[in-house]
Amino acid sequence: MNWLIIGLLIVAIFALARIKYMKHKFFLITLFLLALFFYITVSTIISKEKIDFTSLSGIETAGKLYFNWLTHAFSNVKSITANAVKMNWQTNNTIS
Repeated sequence: MNWLIIGLLIVAIFALARIKYMKHKFFLITLFLLALFFYITVSTIISKEKIDFTSLSGIETAGKLYFNWLTHAFSNVKSITANAVKMNWQTNNTIS
């Protein structure tokens, strides 16, 4: 009986350590995806404009441009989500 309890404790400790590792891995993957999203969106938005990154005003302009784009993107997502919620999602039982 003692070996069963010791075995269960070892399995429980291993499972808890594994869960902690999975949380850490999930955090790193999320952080990587956010960094990748930031890089791709910044390079896409900024590449369309001729911005001088050697001056403070150019960096300020790039920041304003990016955050303006980001605000509009989230506004569009909010609008699409609101329209999807308002739709009639019930089944249509009429057969033509």
